[in-house]
Amino acid sequence: KSRQLAEAERLLRTASDRFPADVEPLKELFALMKRRESPDEKLHQVLEEAIGRPPHDKDLLLALSGHRMLAMQMEAAERACRAVLDANPHDADAWLDLANFYEHTDRDRLTGLLAEIEQAAVPSPVPEIVRAFMHRRDKRYSEGLAALESVQPDFKPWMVDELKGHFLDKLGDANAAFAAFKRMNDAAAAEPEDPVARAKRYRSQLRARLDSMTGDWLAGWKAAAPPAERQSPVFLVGFPRSGTTLLDTMLMGHPDAAVMEEKPVLDAINREIGGFDAIADMDAQAVDRARADYFEGAARVGADTTRKVLIDKNPFHLMRVPLIHRLFPDARFILALRHPADVLLSCYFSGFRPTPPLSNFLRLDSAA
Repeated sequence: KSRQLAEAERLLRTASDRFPADVEPLKELFALMKRRESPDEKLHQVLEEAIGRPPHDKDLLLALSGHRMLAMQMEAAERACRAVLDANPHDADAWLDLANFYEHTDRDRLTGLLAEIEQAAVPSPVPEIVRAFMHRRDKRYSEGLAALESVQPDFKPWMVDELKGHFLDKLGDANAAFAAFKRMNDAAAAEPEDPVARAKRYRSQLRARLDSMTGDWLAGWKAAAPPAERQSPVFLVGFPRSGTTLLDTMLMGHPDAAVMEEKPVLDAINREIGGFDAIADMDAQAVDRARADYFEGAARVGADTTRKVLIDKNPFHLMRVPLIHRLFPDARFILALRHPADVLLSCYFSGFRPTPPLSNFLRLDSAA
């Protein structure tokens, strides 16, 4: 409460060690680390440790499922949701997390999921929302809107209003669609982690970095990068919703290209070297080691690093250009461009996970 957050984290870790059968210190530690914007892999470690302690906690299982989904560990993400349903077959959060999971990975599985829900006699509004997902999949927008009519206005607005907004937009009711997306974003902005404040801090950090990126700073880099043993990756970047996914889908068709889609490999390298402030002090040996770690990390997440060209697609690698230039001075970039009004509205209408950068899209002014 007195904002001594580092000391609070230390005490919670001590409590966790002293009481190895108690999950509560790890739950509080996870919540605190989220407030402190700890890296995803550190949050994941805490969740994995907590899940091993009895009793299995629903909130932690669902949080673990979300983290596994972001890491593209699809089977593990589903298992975490299913563990919640094993304990309570009527749990609305777990069923709807599965629906959202299938929506983003394999929409054909929504049909089977609805059959499961009906067989388990899961009460409203879960069946109605899953039907709405199916109607969106099948482009039956009027039916999708009708399926949501009985859902209470305050039930998961970040999910229900996102669906409503999409249906209304497709049906040509722009004003009602915009109002639905505003409700979706307002609900996300009201979360305890205060995503609007986190977004503001993120923008401040970016401005500070831009101010420090001068010619003198570049000229003062400690050592030139050594010659590369393999071809540098191509980095596909652009503002979110600017067409990077469509473009990477086309590039996947080339036999010499391997596309790595939004994997946290470069983010992990950034943390290993010590972040932005450490870039200028890297020597040739550190650059060479980071390059090797990059390709090893790419292989671990499933990228085919044997292809002639590795294409690393991630819109937010725009923020990593100094690090990319440090590791791969000859790296090529593909910059996807789309009209600013289109990308701003598209981001505002997307129910993104409220990370510090993506939380900027909860408000049109911060998005701009």
